[in-house]
Amino acid sequence: MLLALPLAADETDRGGSLSLEPGVLMPIGTLAQSFYAAPQEALDFDVGINPRWSVIFGLGFSDHESVASPDAKLVLAPVWMGFKSKAQFSDAVEVFWDLSAEGWYEKEYLYNAGVGSVENLDGGASAGAGFDLLLTKWLLVGCVSRCHMAFEEGHVYPFVQLALRFGLRG
Repeated sequence: MLLALPLAADETDRGGSLSLEPGVLMPIGTLAQSFYAAPQEALDFDVGINPRWSVIFGLGFSDHESVASPDAKLVLAPVWMGFKSKAQFSDAVEVFWDLSAEGWYEKEYLYNAGVGSVENLDGGASAGAGFDLLLTKWLLVGCVSRCHMAFEEGHVYPFVQLALRFGLRG
């Protein structure tokens, strides 16, 4: 027999959200010398465990132009899964930070000249922080900054993501 314990009033609202994150993904270090920053579209979904913690899932897409040749492109599509810690101040503001493991799809190709491409799958990690303004019980806007790191053949390739957040809150 399962014993059901009553939840405290604040335990009934576990949070969670589905948000679109339009922003920019900027390569740092050696990749910054080869590729420009590019717009990134991302989708972020978090499932509330309790009012302070969530499990997050996300994916993004960006298409970077080469510094040396405008014909060369680099497509990046990271996916992430991790944990998010959040704290709500009043009924209108929530701040958060998150840590995630990542998978990266990378494709380098020539846009007009040449044929073929170089495609790769890598692992990585990310750490982020941000805040949401809760416009209503279910509507949010905010901003987030994440440091993404792709791990490839013993090298770490960092990226910084700066994005706005528009979403629905559960």
